[in-house]
Amino acid sequence: LALHLLDECDPKVRLDDARLDLVHRLRSALLAEQRKQQRHQHQQHQPLLLQLHMQQRQSADTVLDSGTTQSLLVWLECQLKQHQQLSEFRTALLQLLQAVPGDCLASCRLTAGLAQQLLLSAGLTSAAAAAEESRHRHQPDAGTAEDAQSSLTCILTLLTHTPLSAADAFCAEGILQGLIDRVRTFRDPCIGWEVKLADIDVLDRVLRAMPSLAPMVYRNLDGFVYLMEVIDLIISDCRPPRPLAQQEQALVCLVLRVLASLAASNDRDNLTPDEEAHYLRLVSLVHDLLLMPPSLDRRPLLESCLEVLLTVPLIAFEELTTPLEGTVDVACRFEDKNLSAVNSLVEFLRHCLREVTHELPPTELTPSAASSASSVGACLAVLTEASISQRSVRCFLRSLILPKHPHLPAASSSSTTSAAAAAGGGDIDTEDESITETEANSLLSDLCRLISGGGLEGVGGASASGSCGSSSGLARQAGQLLFVLCKENAAKVVRHTGLTQFPALVHSLQIPCNSTSPTASASGGSLDAYSSDSSEEEILDPEVSVAAFCSQSLAATVREKPGTDDS
Repeated sequence: LALHLLDECDPKVRLDDARLDLVHRLRSALLAEQRKQQRHQHQQHQPLLLQLHMQQRQSADTVLDSGTTQSLLVWLECQLKQHQQLSEFRTALLQLLQAVPGDCLASCRLTAGLAQQLLLSAGLTSAAAAAEESRHRHQPDAGTAEDAQSSLTCILTLLTHTPLSAADAFCAEGILQGLIDRVRTFRDPCIGWEVKLADIDVLDRVLRAMPSLAPMVYRNLDGFVYLMEVIDLIISDCRPPRPLAQQEQALVCLVLRVLASLAASNDRDNLTPDEEAHYLRLVSLVHDLLLMPPSLDRRPLLESCLEVLLTVPLIAFEELTTPLEGTVDVACRFEDKNLSAVNSLVEFLRHCLREVTHELPPTELTPSAASSASSVGACLAVLTEASISQRSVRCFLRSLILPKHPHLPAASSSSTTSAAAAAGGGDIDTEDESITETEANSLLSDLCRLISGGGLEGVGGASASGSCGSSSGLARQAGQLLFVLCKENAAKVVRHTGLTQFPALVHSLQIPCNSTSPTASASGGSLDAYSSDSSEEEILDPEVSVAAFCSQSLAATVREKPGTDDS
């Protein structure tokens, strides 16, 4: 009515007093009506929360069970349809989820209505669907950061306690598309770090609950490309080189976990050229992350990088090495290559080995022995695959790990000697007693202790499967790394380490021979590269195959040096 009155007037003519008074009265009436509606909405919020509290009190005297929780979820959905207030519903649902024990939620089923409203308030539905829903409910779109964070908290709680049911309900409502759409707008200043972290955490939990969805995210939604773009943008923000901020590192670690899940869904032996290019870019990003200046606690970042490297094809490991440019530490050079990223992994392996063997004093940041053992297994597996794929990596690791004089045994401590002899039924060559303490504590010595079973107190016992955290799994991985560095020749391993029982361990630990692997050959792997290695002069007999070591007696296969026990 006020606009109609204004339209009738000539803008050049001043309003008469009567019409001007009418406009002011209409304006006051509109403001009064707005305040009345706001008070009415505020009064509606409290009754629903009070009703929820009374429902909880009436449903169970002490602790809510799963049946009562399911009834309350259905009751909340009915209240939502009646009141049509998203903020009220979200607050009540969050209060309910915080009050219910996790084991009660585990057997509850998330309804489609609840899932839809949570995604709408979190801003994870498509723009068209959200606009249509807002028009239907006669209220503005729920898109503030506080609303999104509150809704994402509810979603994470449900995915934690009811992973399969919640993931299925959310995926049916298009949560994956909504998450990837928001990842594409990573630079949007309206999206805070809390929302970004929660988004990737939700995506990670959904993919872990339903791994079959990973190929769809990888191919149909291009999630692999957009997630790599997020890491690329964060690395760009850190130039000139500076440590990652805490929130940046947390987000990078989550993104790397999701990328590892997506990469693991592919067949590494049958990749298209585009997929190979994606993996090469991924390892290139990991290379840059490994060279970032260290932060206060860098361990989560290194573990996430290892998780990704365990899923990439052998051909992608070439991105861990770069041409020599600028100032490079002499210890990280090999020929014309910069291997600083590989050296970073070796240093992390050395640190974790000292934790596993209890050589480091415990601190508040020291992880459990099982966690350290898992990191050791991941490091060994990654370094082994990189050595199979790249000659420069293999020669670099050989110079770091294997002694320059093969006739000097690395496993020199008495505990290692006795443990190895007991494990393999043979003697460790201890002809040279002049091994320094530094050599005894070297990386090779630690690997020999893993192979022989010494220094593994606190690590989970050996299992039949030989997992990364078990002593048998670590022994197999340590043996495989030394086996590859010695060009898959057990005789050379014996000469370098003094572990005379190693040929038998090759058979008992089922250490694979990568020279016969089609994957290795296809990506420039072990068989062709071994023949071109320019290692130090070997004091060895002609190469003897593993099969010969396993089928013939040790005395007939390996010619012992004079003065040693042939037994």
